[in-house]
Amino acid sequence: MRAVPNEIQDRILDFLHDSKPTLKACALVCRAWVFTSRYHLFSSIGLDGKNVDALEELCKNPNCTIQSCVHLIACTYSSSTKIGNLLHHLAPSSLHLDYWSSFIQHTLATLAPFPSIERLHVASGYSIDTVLDLFVAFPNLRELCMIDCSKPLQPHRDRGYVLRPHQLRSLRFSGCDLDPLLRHFVGGRIVPTNLLSIEDLENDHISVVGEYFLMSGNMLQELRIGFLGDEDEVLGTSHFILCSVLTSFLSPSARFCDGARLECLTGLQCLTIDTRCYGFRFSTYHVKFLASILEKIPSTLRRLHFEIPTPPPSPRIGEWHRIGEVLQRRRFLQLTELVFIPRATRSEHIEEWIREDFSVFEERGILSVRCFGYTS
Repeated sequence: MRAVPNEIQDRILDFLHDSKPTLKACALVCRAWVFTSRYHLFSSIGLDGKNVDALEELCKNPNCTIQSCVHLIACTYSSSTKIGNLLHHLAPSSLHLDYWSSFIQHTLATLAPFPSIERLHVASGYSIDTVLDLFVAFPNLRELCMIDCSKPLQPHRDRGYVLRPHQLRSLRFSGCDLDPLLRHFVGGRIVPTNLLSIEDLENDHISVVGEYFLMSGNMLQELRIGFLGDEDEVLGTSHFILCSVLTSFLSPSARFCDGARLECLTGLQCLTIDTRCYGFRFSTYHVKFLASILEKIPSTLRRLHFEIPTPPPSPRIGEWHRIGEVLQRRRFLQLTELVFIPRATRSEHIEEWIREDFSVFEERGILSVRCFGYTS
């Protein structure tokens, strides 16, 4: 019998990617199976101060059979130089750095570039000199996620065409000092061609978001927006009625429709709006706010997701019909998906209200209510 080609054998081994005992056994069968088996066994590698030295020594061994990985998760309190060396050896496509500082940035810059990295997740970046330098170190970046990153220490430096990559397709911010960070993208003409996600949007950041939409709204296909629900801290009270009355003056949603230039999103196909931060304070005002956003969204929208808190069973929140009235207009005839995602796992009353107020869309077969991965 003729031998099965190696590429077919590798393809068969790929189907075992989630079965570690079988992969361990396959790695001992023959040399031809070692690389593919180890590739799946070590597809995700975590680094910390305890194992980074051992892994670096292992990778330097000529008999090392771990030649690459997919995800590298690094605690950058450990040696950033060693992390840079491992990036070159393992060539991961995804890198998660759970701490970032200007020292780490300067160290990695001396070892750059890292062309294999396509997905970069940076967390707790207390001082990023300039966001644009990330695209020098990671020239083939496709997806960038920044969490809890603060104001850059140095002003924007124009690096010319090198820092204007056209391949970036996903840009995510969560809990960031958004104005200086996003302004780097506005000034450097670095725009995603598909997804922009912003969590914990504050009032002070709405103007720069509007500038970004003005510049790249025709390129964005998917937008996810979540608002910062900090009314209690501002007011110094948890009184429900008082918070509800003053929400329109204090929350980002009060200025979002006017300052975010939503009418510029002429290429938008999917919109997700997250108002779950308001919790039990979610009221008729917030329903009107969601309807006002739709008033400004262009007619290209096809998928619409509302992530909402689950209100108490009574009194019933009214005004849901406002959203339905907007969506029944001619410019939303191409809508193919309308999804409501309540916060709680049990939300019978909110699901009943939604199906009653949006019966027209249920008849069209485009309405669904989802709770933590469950779809009905």
